[in-house]
Amino acid sequence: MTYLTSPAVVTPLADTPDDFFQALLEGRRGFSGPLHFESHGRRLGVCHQIDDHEEFDERYAETERSALSPRCPRAHRLLNALRVKLPKKLPQRLYLATTVGDIDLVTAGGAPEPDSPQSLFAYAKELFGADEALLVSSACASGQRAICLAGDAVARGEIDSALVVGCDQCSEFMTSGFGSLSALTDDLPKPYDANRNGMALGEAAAVVIVSREKPAEGIFARLAGYGESCDAAHITAPDASGTWLAEAIRRAVPREMTPSAVIGHGTGTIYNDQAELNALQIAFPGHRLPLFSLKGNIGHTLGATGVLQTIVAMEILRARQFPPQAGLETPAQGAEHAVATTARRLPSDAHTVLSLNAGFGGLNNALLLTDQDIPLSKEGSVAKTLPRPQLLAVEADTTSEEQLGAERDALIARGVLSAEGSADFRRASLAVKHAILAAAKLKERVGNVWRPEEITIIGSGGDGTRYSNPAYWQDYITHGSRRGRGTLFVDTLASIPLCEVAIALQLHGAAGYLAGLSIEALLRTSQTPYTLVLSATSGHAEAWLYRG
Repeated sequence: MTYLTSPAVVTPLADTPDDFFQALLEGRRGFSGPLHFESHGRRLGVCHQIDDHEEFDERYAETERSALSPRCPRAHRLLNALRVKLPKKLPQRLYLATTVGDIDLVTAGGAPEPDSPQSLFAYAKELFGADEALLVSSACASGQRAICLAGDAVARGEIDSALVVGCDQCSEFMTSGFGSLSALTDDLPKPYDANRNGMALGEAAAVVIVSREKPAEGIFARLAGYGESCDAAHITAPDASGTWLAEAIRRAVPREMTPSAVIGHGTGTIYNDQAELNALQIAFPGHRLPLFSLKGNIGHTLGATGVLQTIVAMEILRARQFPPQAGLETPAQGAEHAVATTARRLPSDAHTVLSLNAGFGGLNNALLLTDQDIPLSKEGSVAKTLPRPQLLAVEADTTSEEQLGAERDALIARGVLSAEGSADFRRASLAVKHAILAAAKLKERVGNVWRPEEITIIGSGGDGTRYSNPAYWQDYITHGSRRGRGTLFVDTLASIPLCEVAIALQLHGAAGYLAGLSIEALLRTSQTPYTLVLSATSGHAEAWLYRG
């Protein structure tokens, strides 16, 4: 069995799991204006306790304040505030979930431009004393995916325990980027409300230990199951039907079982919330499951979100209490019997909590937690043996836009790509174009082996975000620092090339950018019979297909 233990948090509302959960039960909200950049009136979920102001530093003891050097990048300050809450001796493997990492190093300028997730990854490895580590960047599903990957490694007997950390900061970069997509509310978020009109961003750092050993004391939960999928529908909008999120739920929850409650992704955007409600109706028809999203309390904390939700699920199982939906006024259609404006007591037989994450590119993760020691029927790791190479690499290597377009058109003519699925090809970055072409050529070569629902996509190597992030930021500064350009922003997450490949080739397995372990170790993370490994840069891409 695999247990989650030793939670710790740094959030806009509180700095201990107990206090954070109590704030959620009270429906408190932690939104304010940031002090470190101009948000143009938008209120965000900011951790002011890490700001360099005496009124906030008073929340820490002297030893904690010394860890919060104002010269540190903001994400480092979040991790430092988290580190002092943990014991000196920690598991030797670290899983770091982040979407943008040290993004303030990009916005501060300077050369060479950093790969911002890799920069935070290097710092976290040193800070937490990890002998080995894995960077997990699956957009807003990063936190839960990191927990699932760590849980699988423990279940396989590969490691005894792992430290899973989620961390992302409030930044002008992400605020302007989500604003460029018209995804942000001008007020405060209202998840699952009929009048919701957008999300708010937040920042946090959170940690759990994933272990084979059940703790002798303290709060804990068991990882009972999980499921992953990709909508393969749109790079920023979810599949409105909720079909593939429902498939991720189906993979996480044993047949004929209904969880006691659901912590939803619930960003407060029109399309995300409705797709999620549709998915829950598909997965559990006729059931009225208690539902809430903590984004109404602190905003969307990106890579930290999934780890925070897991910790909240642990608290729910311990206290048998379920938080109200902050910001709720009029429940949306389909949510009338799920959300509430006051905290609810769960029955004594409430033993399972389902937590949902969804990210840009259609990345879905469903995580099932329980407080029981009875194995559930579907529990267990799927990937137990090392996959072996099926075919040699296929490459795409050119910087000629005309040639790339011609190759794409030829693949459409041969029926390998669809015109609809690759409609956004011409506006995509070079890294995305190369990734699509390399994967499409591989698809053509393998023939009948190509089964869209049985392929996991892993991005490894490549440029990461070294070129896309500064390109977006420079364009934003050049045009007056009010609103970014969405066509540039969508390429700034490390997982985007993989999601673009999934959309173009209609792949519905798990997808995510992973770095830090060997290819052999990464292949063991696959939960499907086939694994597509991609390395994409602005001028080159390679694709490998592995068979389990």
